[in-house]
Amino acid sequence: MSTSTLGADMHPASRSGAWSALLARMGLAILLALMLVPAVAHADDLAEPPPSSPGANAVGSCLLANQVWLLVVDVDDEILANQCVGTPASGEEALARGGIQIRFSGGRLICSMSGHPEQCPATFTGSYWNYNFGAAGTSYAFSQEGASSRRPVPGGIEAWCYNAPEEKTCTPPLLRILSKGQQIMVPGADASDYIDPPVTANEPVAVPATTPWALIGTGAVIVVAVLVLLWWRRRSGPSTGQVGGR
Repeated sequence: MSTSTLGADMHPASRSGAWSALLARMGLAILLALMLVPAVAHADDLAEPPPSSPGANAVGSCLLANQVWLLVVDVDDEILANQCVGTPASGEEALARGGIQIRFSGGRLICSMSGHPEQCPATFTGSYWNYNFGAAGTSYAFSQEGASSRRPVPGGIEAWCYNAPEEKTCTPPLLRILSKGQQIMVPGADASDYIDPPVTANEPVAVPATTPWALIGTGAVIVVAVLVLLWWRRRSGPSTGQVGGR
């Protein structure tokens, strides 16, 4: 029944029931639509081919091209990602472009990267993925924003490390960056502080998306409220079809 048929010539009780039925159907449709939201969102804009500049290594070429470099190091100093990831829109997208499979706990708190650890800890053990950012010639800074909301700076470095339980935090190692034939040094750092690991070539993966439970809950509340209203009107309405109370 279209809304245009709910005219003034209808009996008030019938018109009320028709509106209630229409609202119930709309609420159910909204709830079903929310439940069908896909659990995984794919990044459409994948990383560009790695740039190359004379006199620069892979990191330096990436930063000179105003793209973002990703470094992910686990608790055993294993390099999970060390590559240029283009111009991602968020820290999460940078990880996905670098082939890092991420898992969440407590909303969008990243608890595991590519199976490190294998399972998200059931309780906090003191270890966690530390999110840092930096640039050529500067030290890393701990991000005060989550990976879902922070937008990586073009020409910058996204760096992650996983601290041991006995440590409060960790700092990713400095990368050896060559630009225009010279190594870019961080003030106060020694040559031994830098690493030059092999560049990874991980294929981009999907960015996980959390299910919108808040929206689904709102839709469910609407449906329940409409059904209760419909039940109440039918229960309290007159059985003879006359307008008025009992």
